[in-house]
Amino acid sequence: MNYILKSKNRIITEFDQFRSIKFTTVNKPECICGQCTSLKPLSINRNISVIYSKGTKNLASIQMRLPQSAKHLLFHNPNIKMTAVCLQSSEIYQIKNQHVVLSKFAAVNITNYDLTILSKNGNSVFVDSIDGEIDLKKFQKDHILIASSHRQFEYFKNESKSKVELVYHASDLRLKTVKAQNNYFSLGYFGSLSRIPKEFSSIDNLSIIKTPLSFEPKLKTPRFSNELKDYSAHLVVGTRVPKLVFKPFTKGLIATNVGAVTLISGDDAEALLLLGSNYPYVTTSSKKKSILEVANYMKDTFLDREWKIAQSFHKKLMPLCCEQNIAFNWERIFFEI
Repeated sequence: MNYILKSKNRIITEFDQFRSIKFTTVNKPECICGQCTSLKPLSINRNISVIYSKGTKNLASIQMRLPQSAKHLLFHNPNIKMTAVCLQSSEIYQIKNQHVVLSKFAAVNITNYDLTILSKNGNSVFVDSIDGEIDLKKFQKDHILIASSHRQFEYFKNESKSKVELVYHASDLRLKTVKAQNNYFSLGYFGSLSRIPKEFSSIDNLSIIKTPLSFEPKLKTPRFSNELKDYSAHLVVGTRVPKLVFKPFTKGLIATNVGAVTLISGDDAEALLLLGSNYPYVTTSSKKKSILEVANYMKDTFLDREWKIAQSFHKKLMPLCCEQNIAFNWERIFFEI
């Protein structure tokens, strides 16, 4: 009974941000990457509606997109309104002359009829599927596809005639206040237990920490922050994903944000693209033996030249964790339309 109540309260907490309907908190976005000095706010001349599909499955990925940056956009554009509207609600037919963002499951579930109505009502429709697999044939030239990773961006460009924009999928922006220790080597895997291969549990020096990685707006720091502080390295090797599902390097950006380094798989094209082919801690496969070999190598080279190289490569990814840069990218795509 307690477990059921806990789960129910968790769902309510996660859904609060959408139940409030209007985004009203206005915060100045902070630059943490040191590269945003030339970024100037752009003038968005339309209100923005974020359309989400009913349900709470994998809601965290939706919350870490535009809703997380809403307060920063409103700081630069206090005259616009940003609201969240449920796809299953008749309210979507009342949206007119706005920027409409179809968030993940809304992009998957929306009908051709609803798309037609949104377009006829003078709206600019943005398709933000994140890592969801969508039917590209459903979306026409007048719709804008938003990619959340570089590999997805290339796929959209090659397979669709629609305009494609890139807003890289960020981790929880509140992690800017969290710093991992670098006094001793420690390797952690953060994620859902259901997705972690069972053989990982027997890898020496690896701690498996179950965290939902969810964005809970009422908390000043993420619920899993204390665990993040304990690990100087993160294992970013998981299960294989379907061919047309393009996972952004989210776990790698979590490590970047807190000052840790990652152990990545040679099968992870997105991670290799971001960190480069010379990144020192890459497995030859996603098998336990290869992971164990690299984990031991990380331990042996802790704070040595290889470790410092890995840290420098991660620092180059800081713009992808920077709330000012992320807010600018959202502003840019709305400004261009």
